[in-house]
Amino acid sequence: MGGMLVLTHSDKAEQELLSIGKEVTKQLIYSLDDKSKTVIAHIILTQLWEPKNGQNFLGTKYIYKDCNNLIGWHHVYNGLVWDWHEDTDHTIEEKEINKIKTYWTSKIIDQRPTQNLITQVIFDELGKQDERLFPCNKVYHNNSTSVKSTELFSLLNKKSSDPLFQKLWTRFGNDSTIHSYNDCFFITYGPEGLSFRFEKDSVLSTIFVDNSYTGELPYGLRLTNLKATVEKKIGEPFKSSKYVDNTSNWYKEQNLFLDFDKNGKIIKFAISTN
Repeated sequence: MGGMLVLTHSDKAEQELLSIGKEVTKQLIYSLDDKSKTVIAHIILTQLWEPKNGQNFLGTKYIYKDCNNLIGWHHVYNGLVWDWHEDTDHTIEEKEINKIKTYWTSKIIDQRPTQNLITQVIFDELGKQDERLFPCNKVYHNNSTSVKSTELFSLLNKKSSDPLFQKLWTRFGNDSTIHSYNDCFFITYGPEGLSFRFEKDSVLSTIFVDNSYTGELPYGLRLTNLKATVEKKIGEPFKSSKYVDNTSNWYKEQNLFLDFDKNGKIIKFAISTN
């Protein structure tokens, strides 16, 4: 499962370097060798030289052991990968430092052509790596076929203890994972392709739907629909924003958040309370 974590840039030293501008480029490239500075130096270099790739979020891929035991996650920012593990805290491999230093040195100092660091390709490689390291041999059944879109909407703003959830959980079976954070928690049914985000007051705010889901989507939508088809069915978004080559659309009246790639394919489908 992938996701995004918001970045907050409040570090005073970082803001000072950004205000100086590209004059600090060489200093930042030299700092990449220091593991305690690699990530922040790369983020600043991205904001200075590739602002279109420097949005305020981290791509995140979760790492599971024994199928549903969350043991850490990978962060990805403009091609750089670093990890957090429950037993080692934050780590970054030497090969990642070398990769990103070579990238910036070639691009800025040597002014040679560089190969684009494509986040989706990196996520795919990380997924294959994790499958090799932590294989899951359990077989779960997808029990989402009978789910109606009206059921999903009826769950919004309900507490996790509501009988409606218990009824749905019973239909899905015992194949959920629960992940808790400071401000929210998720109950995820991977085989069914549904992940439920509850805020800290245990009220459901968002339902994420992925390609495993075989039930009914609202407004006659399908996960295979292209952006043009979606907007033909439900109209233009209330708000739209770009990040890298992707588009994030908020359909306020429909309580939907959809992300599309550069080809108009759906890459995120969320039912939300707005």
